[in-house]
Amino acid sequence: MPKCTKCHSEKSEDDFYFNRVQNRRSSWCKTCNKEAATRRAALRTPEEVRRINLKTRYGITLEDYNEMLEKQEGHCAICDSSKKLCVDHCHESLKVRGILCHKCNVLIAQMRELEGLRSAVAYLEAHE
Repeated sequence: MPKCTKCHSEKSEDDFYFNRVQNRRSSWCKTCNKEAATRRAALRTPEEVRRINLKTRYGITLEDYNEMLEKQEGHCAICDSSKKLCVDHCHESLKVRGILCHKCNVLIAQMRELEGLRSAVAYLEAHE
């Protein structure tokens, strides 16, 4: 049984996260990882959390995000809404495309990108 290097408890392999980057199980158990993450999160301001999330999830800085938002005048690139804005990215290339409202972002994701959207448009045009 693996042993957590933080709490020194022997636990099953299922009690350790799998690290895909290192291709092995974490050396700390899930409980120790969660406790450490909670302590780190308590020390961060909302802006720090936002910066970390943008960098980790999309590879962009808060400045990059704000620049995109400014170019789009604070609105969704599709429907012009300014509610619940989020980063839109290609799930295959991971390239950031712009800022969309939550509804438009989910629509694109649900339609599986361009092919699904083209089919939806063709359907709607055929049934006008």
